[in-house]
Amino acid sequence: LAGDGNAPTYVGGTVNPNKDTVSVGLTHFSPYAVLQYQATFTDTAGNWAAHDIDVAAAHAITDGVAPGLFGPNLSLTRATFVTMLVRALGLQSSSTSTAFTDVSPSAWYAGPIAAAVRAGLVRGVSATSFSPDTLLTRAEMAAMLARAASYQGKQTHASASSALAGFSDAASVPSWAAASMAYAVSTGLIRGESATTLAPQGTATRAQAASILVRYLFGSAGN
Repeated sequence: LAGDGNAPTYVGGTVNPNKDTVSVGLTHFSPYAVLQYQATFTDTAGNWAAHDIDVAAAHAITDGVAPGLFGPNLSLTRATFVTMLVRALGLQSSSTSTAFTDVSPSAWYAGPIAAAVRAGLVRGVSATSFSPDTLLTRAEMAAMLARAASYQGKQTHASASSALAGFSDAASVPSWAAASMAYAVSTGLIRGESATTLAPQGTATRAQAASILVRYLFGSAGN
C-alpha cells in the first residue's frame, strides 16, 4: 500500500512465506506499508464464488457495489470488467484520453480503459465508441482474457472444435471470439453455465468475473 498525500493506493506484491518477505516493483518513492486486507461482504455467504471474491477484493481487483455488499449475481458492464482486468494485471493509467467519444476523460473508468487500449486488451464497438455501460457478454470476456494472456506472453492457441465440442450451444460463439473462448475453456478460466451449455452470448456476472480473474492470476480458485 502506498501513500503520497492522497488516498492510499494498492501496489501489489508477492509474498515469499519461506523468507517472510514481500517483493513489489515500484516506480517512485512514497511511504509504503505492508497490510493484510480482508473485505467483509454480507451477500456472498454460501455463494459458489465466495472465496474467489474475497481473494479478488483482498488484491484490490474488485470492490463492492455498496458498503458491505458485493452483488455477486449482478451483471457487469464492459467498463467494470476492463477496470478489474487492468487492476489484476497491475497496469498503470498515465492518461485518461482515448479515441472513444463515449469515454469522458473524467469518468471513473477512463484511466483503466486507456491503459487497456494501450496494452491491446480491448477494442471498441466501433472506431469511436467503446460502449462502457453495455453489459459484458461471456464471449467478450473470453476475448479480453485471451488478449491479456498474449500481452503477458502466454500461449493462447487452442482448437475451438476440440475445446468447445462438449457444449450444445458452441455454434453460438461469435466467430471473432471462437479462438479466445477455446483458450479460456481449455485452460479452465471459463466454465460452462451447465455441463452442456456455455452461454457465450449471456451476460457475465460479478461473481464469475472475480472467480475467473483469480483463476487467471493464481491458476487455482474456488469454483
